[in-house]
Amino acid sequence: MTADTRRYTKAAVILHWIMALAFFGMLASGLAMAQEDLLERSLKFQMYQWHKSLGVLLLLAFFARIGWRLFHKAPSLPDSINKLEQWAAKGGHYALYLWMIAVPMTGWVMVSSSNYGLPTIVFGWFTWPHIPGLAGDEAINGAAHVAHKYLAYIFIALIAGHIAAVIKHAVIDKHNLLPRMWFGSVLAALMLFAPAPVKAADYAVDYDNSVITFTGVHAGNEFQGTFEDWEAVITFDPDKLEDSHVRVVIKTASAKTGDKLYDGTLPETDWFDVKNHPEAVFESETISKNDDDTYNVSGNLQIKEQVKPLSFDFSLTDLTADPVTVEAGFIIDRLDYGLGVKSDPSAEWVDQDISLQLKVLAGAK
Repeated sequence: MTADTRRYTKAAVILHWIMALAFFGMLASGLAMAQEDLLERSLKFQMYQWHKSLGVLLLLAFFARIGWRLFHKAPSLPDSINKLEQWAAKGGHYALYLWMIAVPMTGWVMVSSSNYGLPTIVFGWFTWPHIPGLAGDEAINGAAHVAHKYLAYIFIALIAGHIAAVIKHAVIDKHNLLPRMWFGSVLAALMLFAPAPVKAADYAVDYDNSVITFTGVHAGNEFQGTFEDWEAVITFDPDKLEDSHVRVVIKTASAKTGDKLYDGTLPETDWFDVKNHPEAVFESETISKNDDDTYNVSGNLQIKEQVKPLSFDFSLTDLTADPVTVEAGFIIDRLDYGLGVKSDPSAEWVDQDISLQLKVLAGAK
C-alpha cells in the first residue's frame, strides 16, 4: 500500500474531526441538560442553543461527508485483519452514517414541532429554519423527543464500539490505524489553536424588587395588572452584545389586576387559556446599542399558539452598580396573540393595544 492509500484525504480528515467534536459536544450538552439541578438557568439556556447549533453542524457535515464519499474510495484495511472483522468494520461505519443523520433529524423535528416555536440561531450566525407544517403538533413532538433520546443512547454505544475497535487493533492486533486519520496532527492542532470560550456576564434577578405590569382600557376605563410569577435569564455584556441574550418566561395564571371580574376572565380559554398555555415566553435574537445610551432587543414573543416578532428599547443604570436597573415599555396588539378574539374581536370593549412595562433589578453573578 502506498502512503496515499493508507490515509484519508485532508478533506475527509477535517470532516471526520468536525463531526467527532460536534458529537461529543452534543453528547455533553445533552446529558447536562437532562440533569435538572446540575446547571444554573442561564448556563442551561446557553447549553440548549449550543446543543441545537452543534446538531445543525453535524447535519451539514454529514451531507458534506457523504458527498466526499461518493467520489473517493476509503483506504483499505490491512490484509492481516480477518474478513469477519472487515465486514464488521463496514457494518459499523454504515450504522454510524445512519445515526449521524437520524439523531440530528429527530432533534430538528422536535424543535420544529415544539409549542414554543423558538428559533434556532446557529452559533449566533444565522437562523436555521423549522420544518414546515409541524409547529405545535404535540404527538409528533412527543414521538420525536423519545426517538431523539434513545437514538442518542444507541449512538453513544456505536461510538464507543468504534473507539474500542481502534484500540483493539492498535493494542492487541498491533495494527495502528490512527495515522489514517492523522490523529496526532489533529490533536496537536486542537491543543495549540482551540480558542477559549468567551462568555458574557450572567445576571441574577431580584424578583422581590422587580415588576412586570400591563395596562389596558376596558369600556373606557383604564385597568392595570401585574404578573406575579415569572423568571428571566439574562446574559449581558455591552462589549459582547453578540453573546448577550434574554429569555423571560411568564406564568399566565399569575396575571392579577385586583378586580374580581378581570381576574376571573383572564385565565379563561378566550384570553390566556392558562390550562393549555400556562406560560408566555419572550426570547431575544439580537441585542444592539442605540445612538443614545439605550439598547434595543429583538426577538419573539409567544402567547398561546401565536409567536410574533417583538422589538423594544430598554435603558440601564450604570453597569458598575449593584444591582443594575433595567426599564422598558412596549405595546402589543392583543388580537395578534389570540387574546379575546371571540368575545371582543372588534375591540369594542377592550382596546387592542395593551401596554407592558418592565422594571427589573439584577446583579452580576
